[in-house]
Amino acid sequence: DESHSTGDKGGRLEFWTSPVNQDDNTNGTVKMRIYGSGSIYHYGNSYFDEDVRLGNSYDDRTRTYTWRVYNNSNQSHSFYLDRYQVVLTYNSYWKNTKALDMSRISQYCDDYDGCQVIIGMIDWWSSYYRYEMAHYSFRFHYDYGSGRWRVADGGPAGGRDGDDGDGSEKHILNAYDACYFTEMQYISGTQQNDGSKQLYLLYWTGYASTSHKGKKCVITFMD
Repeated sequence: DESHSTGDKGGRLEFWTSPVNQDDNTNGTVKMRIYGSGSIYHYGNSYFDEDVRLGNSYDDRTRTYTWRVYNNSNQSHSFYLDRYQVVLTYNSYWKNTKALDMSRISQYCDDYDGCQVIIGMIDWWSSYYRYEMAHYSFRFHYDYGSGRWRVADGGPAGGRDGDDGDGSEKHILNAYDACYFTEMQYISGTQQNDGSKQLYLLYWTGYASTSHKGKKCVITFMD
């Protein structure tokens, strides 16, 4: 998109194809183009009768994809994702927490059967583990009014429980000393007072360092 220089290097990515039995020395045809702005143009195939432009207008719950049929108006389609997911990276959250959306947790987890929680890490240490997820999965209940919570881990003890906002430190689940589902807020590695009904995801030191910054902490809630 731009001539590269010290101040400009915007670019695009194009995907070209050629049909079966196309003659030698014949150019292929561009089928998809991703611009530096993030806009995606997709050129007609068996799924679309016309060329389309895909937008990226969505949130993490109800995703709406918008496309433009050339010489026509914008069209869109929405679908519902029955989950809430948060991802933390080294550069933004090393030894820090992110406050989770308690209204979403209440919606998924504050009922008789609770919610399913998956917490773990991806892309740790090296490219060998890229796209794999080391994780724990468990049933979780959270009472939004009292802050009372319970993990049903299936073990003989029947699980772990606690009271969010009671002033005591309690981690709901420690995933490999790398990612914590916790009651406690941390700022630059320092624990803060647990004085409110608020849950967090903590990016901790396991499987990450200044020379290994690829690890991501992921937590997902599903009804």
